[in-house]
Amino acid sequence: MKGVVVERGRKREMAGGEALLERVKAKRTLREKYEQIYRTPPQRFFSPFSLKHEWEIFRRIVPFVPRQSRVLDVGCGTGTLERLLAPRVRHVLAVDYAASAIQRAREEVPQANVQFQVGELMALQGPYDVVVMANVLEHIEDTAGALAKLYSLTRPGGRCIVSCPNFFNPRGFVWMTLALLFDVPMSLTDVHFFTPFDLLPLMEMAGFRVAATQSVHASLGWGSDLITDFTKRLPAALKDAGLSGRVDRLLAWLEKVKPMESLGRKPYCGGYLIYVLDRPARARASTARGSARERRRPS
Repeated sequence: MKGVVVERGRKREMAGGEALLERVKAKRTLREKYEQIYRTPPQRFFSPFSLKHEWEIFRRIVPFVPRQSRVLDVGCGTGTLERLLAPRVRHVLAVDYAASAIQRAREEVPQANVQFQVGELMALQGPYDVVVMANVLEHIEDTAGALAKLYSLTRPGGRCIVSCPNFFNPRGFVWMTLALLFDVPMSLTDVHFFTPFDLLPLMEMAGFRVAATQSVHASLGWGSDLITDFTKRLPAALKDAGLSGRVDRLLAWLEKVKPMESLGRKPYCGGYLIYVLDRPARARASTARGSARERRRPS
């Protein structure tokens, strides 16, 4: 199980050593939180629709992984993706920084071609045929540094697959309006709230060629899951920011968006996006921006 725990509170602006210390403390606190989560049933912390989203993302990732590949999964949680990959690939090294997650994964995924290991991204060594980072990049402060590391872990001619929440949809527009204008703490475990226009240039700067993108979870961006999420999230976030508002009126207005849910299946508009990144067999002389193409189903 992978997921996001919503923490409440305001960020403080700090400089120098104090800021570094605060980042270290925040990272330690987040790790401790996940250690606690993975020792308990996931239903205590994750809503049914978030578990559904995770399974659907993993199901969509698998066809992009060539058969008989050597795979690295960074941030594997309790091994849900490994259950799907094991029959398809030669070997999977699945890594997570939460020891309790790795313990559960070893108990729940007995396949001989899957190895679980406690570790962190920057300490890993490659290369691998395929590197997967599913629903993790948004938690990492240095996005460019993380992408550069993923590139180094991917063999020349290999593939990297990244998924993360997407904010180019009505849910994202409301979320970012509150966060940017009024400092409403919508989520403080997500360091970044990405759109494709944030990530695509960084991915190509790292050296990847963006082979495909795929929109996932139209309902979270546009439909009933958006309403379910905001019904719980908005009142709590506004309260933590010392604000109040007629959340019911906003939700009633968003109900009108639900018939347009099919738009969430269009390029870049889903509640989540999957980015399929190829590392060229030879390093490119230029990393000029190219265009990604949207595919609903890989061939």
